[in-house]
Amino acid sequence: MKNTSLHSVLTQQHHDLGGKAAVISGATTLMYGDWWLCDPIFSGKSILLYFSDAASLAKALIAFDGVAKAICPLSNEIREGDLEHILSLHSFDYAVTNVSGSKQSIFSEKGIVPISLPDIGILKKSNSGGSKLTKWLVPTSGTTSKPKLVEHTLHSLANSALKSENGAEGNEVWALFYDPTRYAGYQVLFKALLKGSTLISPGLNDPISERVQVCIDNNVTHISATATLWRKILMSPGAENIPLKNIVLGGEAADQPTLNALRAKYPKAKIIHVYASTEAGVAMSVSDGLAGFPIEYTEEQSAGTKLKIVNDRLYINSKAAGSSYIGERELFDSDGWVDTGDLVRLEEGRFFVIGRANGVINVGGDKILPERVRHLLLEHPKVSDAHIYGKKNPFTGMLLVADVKLARGADPKTIPNELKEFVRHQLSATHEPKIINIVDDIATNSTGKVT
Repeated sequence: MKNTSLHSVLTQQHHDLGGKAAVISGATTLMYGDWWLCDPIFSGKSILLYFSDAASLAKALIAFDGVAKAICPLSNEIREGDLEHILSLHSFDYAVTNVSGSKQSIFSEKGIVPISLPDIGILKKSNSGGSKLTKWLVPTSGTTSKPKLVEHTLHSLANSALKSENGAEGNEVWALFYDPTRYAGYQVLFKALLKGSTLISPGLNDPISERVQVCIDNNVTHISATATLWRKILMSPGAENIPLKNIVLGGEAADQPTLNALRAKYPKAKIIHVYASTEAGVAMSVSDGLAGFPIEYTEEQSAGTKLKIVNDRLYINSKAAGSSYIGERELFDSDGWVDTGDLVRLEEGRFFVIGRANGVINVGGDKILPERVRHLLLEHPKVSDAHIYGKKNPFTGMLLVADVKLARGADPKTIPNELKEFVRHQLSATHEPKIINIVDDIATNSTGKVT
């Protein structure tokens, strides 16, 4: 796949699928064979892609890869402050979008020429893709800080999908539960397109029950989502009617209760837990139904990927990693290792990702990982989901707060004290949430992670 483009790959591999839907996003459908190559005026230019649906985004990605110097796809749901920050990291020539009106003004103010996607006259139908190596600028989640831009190529972004596409039947139906402009979303997009399968994109802002119904109506066989989103799917009426063959958990650590619940509801589906990041790429996966990863993964190289744990922190050396941060610090150390920023715990021959190093909450001098408390609460039979965060306190600096969604039948009056005691006995008094709020739902962002 070296020195080629997404357009060329799809044209060569799926030239006989012209009448098949590639991406369906609401009322917009992109068909296989309906590929467009952009006008040569965009050659060597940096292009911002700003879209409201996955089908239009996919069409633009196929058009510009191999022609543009750089492309940076962004969701039109991105926060204005984050958009301003990203525009400060790189100089863009054009902003191609299907979003009209006032939302385009921010580009004009920055000297970026906005172009409407429906003005298809600027694009030309072609049977051959571009030959340039286009940089793909991928934003990090920005959950705990401003998003960074990681430089990738099609080769590094699609590394995992390219390894598995050979011999695929193309009869899979994938559902997109991630923002398609983020790393996890690209993995789903490439898995579907490179296999000649169909990708269904339910609205990311639609209620989870509606997204589940879309999956049922379209006979979805493959879904990749965070453990948090999978818990929401599991609790949705009719979820058992999705004819799933393949379940992927990524974006955050998979807890054992969620893995067990998925196995019970979808006994015939293959369940895969993946560890990946925007910087390091897809680093490892496991399908044995257990939380965490075998410690042997740190002792042996797999498909060009090496792992190591130093001072309880995970480092990755991978061919699928990005090449650099744009406008910021170096991505690698001198030996090619990426510091993931994730802390791990070793137990009984496995290692568990227990939280971000920059997410530690200091409670009276004790460093608490909120994800560890959250995962413990998820083991309680009366808890269906939880979110742990810090609140400023004049005495301890910070104190722990838990938003908890109860399982059906749990008594909201007695559960707070019960959960506090449960945490205190399993971990310590310092880990005990001092405030427990009973909530109707746990909010997630476009990456499927808890906000």
